[in-house]
Amino acid sequence: MVMETQIIARECIKPSSPTPLHLKSYKLCLLDQYPNHFYAPRYLFYPFNLSGTADIGAIVSKRLQLLKQSLSETLVRYYPLAGKMTDNYSVDCNDEGVYFVEARALISLNEFLSKPDLSLIFNKFFPAYGNDQSGQIAAAHAAKVQVTSFACVCRPSFDASSLFPPRDAYPREATAKAQFARFQKTGRFVARRFVFEAKAIADLKHPSRVEVVSAILSKYEDEEYADVKDRITFTSSSSFGFYEIDFGWGKPIWVGLAGFGGSIISFATTVVLMNTRLGDGIEAYVFLLEDYMNFLQVDKELLAFATLDPSPL
Repeated sequence: MVMETQIIARECIKPSSPTPLHLKSYKLCLLDQYPNHFYAPRYLFYPFNLSGTADIGAIVSKRLQLLKQSLSETLVRYYPLAGKMTDNYSVDCNDEGVYFVEARALISLNEFLSKPDLSLIFNKFFPAYGNDQSGQIAAAHAAKVQVTSFACVCRPSFDASSLFPPRDAYPREATAKAQFARFQKTGRFVARRFVFEAKAIADLKHPSRVEVVSAILSKYEDEEYADVKDRITFTSSSSFGFYEIDFGWGKPIWVGLAGFGGSIISFATTVVLMNTRLGDGIEAYVFLLEDYMNFLQVDKELLAFATLDPSPL
């Protein structure tokens, strides 16, 4: 599929009121020094569901303005998300804001979702930061925080560093990324989406959807390539409620993850599990070296339970 996107506007959404001076530096806690969090952005696709006479441009403009206003107000409470990482131990809460991009795709949503391409999601829908993403708190987190903050009016607590003080002597190389480096491989990684519908999961007679899908994929990946079976990372966001997120557009028609677009990188074999739209099935995003994926995606036993990259419509 050929798809072009046009960038309409770029801006940083700042907190609606400045962060007080005594909160300008947010200390990370000891638990934050270790993980080296990997931010995996989600993509939420919303249908218009409007009549043919509606002024779509005016509606989009109004909704975007409300979204920016809500995000700006939310950042007052979650002020570290509007700042920048300075080192392993603190965030400079400088109110620089969250990077916000408005773009337009030159094909319809239905056309794209009829045969979604995970590599296109990454290459066309992922906002390119003006600086290295590792130096900025991810905007994807801010979007999630924005939604959850509307559910309660309490002020969040940012006192973890007093409970788990950071250690200046903590070795910078002792991170999760460094410890898992031995499980990584360098090559052309690709992503494929295997969808396990409710009936297929029920036929396997297991009480947990996440566990049964993880077991199936582990079995077939172990059979396909013995040399990487020593480490397969599984993670699940099936209980995160992404399909309940309403930014004034209604509920999303699909929530997806991006692929790598066939980039040559160092990465570990990873499986990310997410709910289907109806909540009774599982979408498994498998990130794997291309040579191995060529075998996995045609495995007849696996495809007896799962469908490869179906349309979410």
